Amino acid sequence: MVLVEQGAEQLYTDHLHPFLLRHQARLDQVVDVVYGEMSKSVIAHQVEFQLARSLRMNILVTSNQMVRNIILPVRREPNCIEGPKRLQVQDSESDEE
Repeated sequence: MVLVEQGAEQLYTDHLHPFLLRHQARLDQVVDVVYGEMSKSVIAHQVEFQLARSLRMNILVTSNQMVRNIILPVRREPNCIEGPKRLQVQDSESDEE
């Protein structure tokens, strides 16, 4: 009598292991064909993978900057041609001379 705890071991020993031994050569061939086709596909689409990676990185950087600006807003000077305005304090005595 098989204990409940040994059910998986019994299934493997009685059914799965003999099946794998009988069909090992055929399974190896299938794995080799699938591996070869996947390798060809990856090589053929390498440019698309690089483009997708670049787009993903651009999206991540942009979203990171947007979230940072929302969480920690930074006060910035407005863009202008002349540059930032500088306050000039004149001495009242120098105006009279």
